[in-house]
Amino acid sequence: MAGSISNWDRLFQQAFHHMRPGGYIEMREFRVWFYSQEGELSDESSVRQWNCHLVDGMNIFGKSINVVDELVEKLKAAGFVGVREDVLKVPVGPWPKDPRLKELGRWMQIQTMDAIEPLPLALFPRIVAMATMIVIGELGFYRLMSSIPIGILSRPESRQLIAPGAGAGGIATAARLAQEGFHVKVVEQHGFIGGRCSIISKDGYVFEETFQDLGTSLEQENVRLVKCEPNYCVWFPDKDIIELSTNLTRLKAQIQHHEGPDGFPRFCAFLNEAGTHYNLSLAHVLRKNFPGFLSLLRWDVLRSLISMHPWTSTYSRAARNHVVKGVLLEDGEELYADLVVINADLVYAYNELLPKTRRSHDLKKRPVSCSSISFFWSFDEKLPHLRAHNIFLAEKYRESFDAIFEDHRIPDGPSFYVNVPSKIDPTAAPPGKEAVVVLVPVGHLTSEKGGQLEEEKWDTLVSQTREIVLDTIEARTGLQDLRSRLVHEMVETPLSWEERFNLDRGAILGLSHSFFNVLSFRPQIKHPDIERLYFVGASTHPGTGVPVCLAGSKLVTQQIVEDWNMGIRQKPRSGFILTLVMALLTLVVSFLWRH
Repeated sequence: MAGSISNWDRLFQQAFHHMRPGGYIEMREFRVWFYSQEGELSDESSVRQWNCHLVDGMNIFGKSINVVDELVEKLKAAGFVGVREDVLKVPVGPWPKDPRLKELGRWMQIQTMDAIEPLPLALFPRIVAMATMIVIGELGFYRLMSSIPIGILSRPESRQLIAPGAGAGGIATAARLAQEGFHVKVVEQHGFIGGRCSIISKDGYVFEETFQDLGTSLEQENVRLVKCEPNYCVWFPDKDIIELSTNLTRLKAQIQHHEGPDGFPRFCAFLNEAGTHYNLSLAHVLRKNFPGFLSLLRWDVLRSLISMHPWTSTYSRAARNHVVKGVLLEDGEELYADLVVINADLVYAYNELLPKTRRSHDLKKRPVSCSSISFFWSFDEKLPHLRAHNIFLAEKYRESFDAIFEDHRIPDGPSFYVNVPSKIDPTAAPPGKEAVVVLVPVGHLTSEKGGQLEEEKWDTLVSQTREIVLDTIEARTGLQDLRSRLVHEMVETPLSWEERFNLDRGAILGLSHSFFNVLSFRPQIKHPDIERLYFVGASTHPGTGVPVCLAGSKLVTQQIVEDWNMGIRQKPRSGFILTLVMALLTLVVSFLWRH
């Protein structure tokens, strides 16, 4: 193939990608350069001049004729291991005494004489007639030699994986898979990691299971958990407050102040029931994978399925002959891999990164979570009245939540959350100053909202929301002149969440956790049609939130390891039929149970 390939690096990358781990190939390329048995040919030699003109011309043409000298390094760069090069010397002409070499030399001379004329036709046509006759006539004057390098190489047993997206789920998945022996490469469109949880810094303002799974601990990584006391503070419109403390004595006094003497026992009963729900959810939902409706039919949870509607199936079980090959970057570079784990927004990935399908269109219709107007403020003084975590409830908080989740708009009097990280982490702001994050939940973008027509309106909405937030904080906490202390501000709106982070409809928490958006009805961690393609993040199982995404990273890691060990096979069409039969059976049982 020498002289016919312009991009050998890409060729070897493609070959590496399509080889099974542990496989090997053997390749041979002819070195288009003649030398004499007695040494190098002189500069006056027509054979040497022909060689030099051909090599220089092909280099100008962009297709090296003597690429054999670079093959070993190119193969290693592509990822091959155990690269071994054996050079086979071959005579040109019947000059050897050995009968076998004499026959080989005679064949090589005929082949060379046939090749000398056509090879340079496109490169130096003006001198080809003279050069051909001179070179052919000179072939018999020397005891010429050439060589054929033979390369034997193999692909390592390790698995190559690319994770597009360096959010919390993507980073955790990459680390877990690296621990399992995969060669992992993380690609990220931004210049920072963490996604929506990344660190924002301006002028100095700036979970244990995962560590154990990676063979380390918080202590070994010098990570210190800091107690937040109180956990958070709720500020009511009447200027009353309640602090949720980890100190039971203080907590009891707070609850009895608001709920009376029997308030604390009822609160403890609530915590006990909440703990039961938490442990059941952790065991049966958060740590379990639900690749299809059939996976719900576990005897330990079958009783809870009687009231469900199993006939709504989200995905077809039929496997199609599609296999992921890698990631195409914006600059055209192709990164090849055995597996890909997408940590980008799932709805965006289905519609923008993958081939469009009916499923892509259906995902755009699914209910999503709210969006937010988020302020990132730097204050030049301490704000003593605010706690680390603060919730300011609207006077008509139910109506405000209906405005967000039902009407998908900004409430007239919004509830909002204020985080002051510098209260527990002094490095989050310069000494004597404060960093503040404000999250105002608002409705997500709809087909009637967003786009260029809405961009100017958002500036007005942001200004109005800023004034409401500052007025509310001052009125309820007693802090004064916040505007004069505010030295820097950054803002994110539903538009910027959609544009910067590719969040569908600007929904900061991805798909909602409505009934038909959880368990087997939620988009799964494994693509149903494209082999070796997986997902992790807020919109896939088990759901949204940093701790939940970290749990999802463990599920997708377990799925990948299991699939890889089994050879990665999609479920056959019979799986769909079996699921349908079981769904109908469950429907009948549900009907009989109710009647």
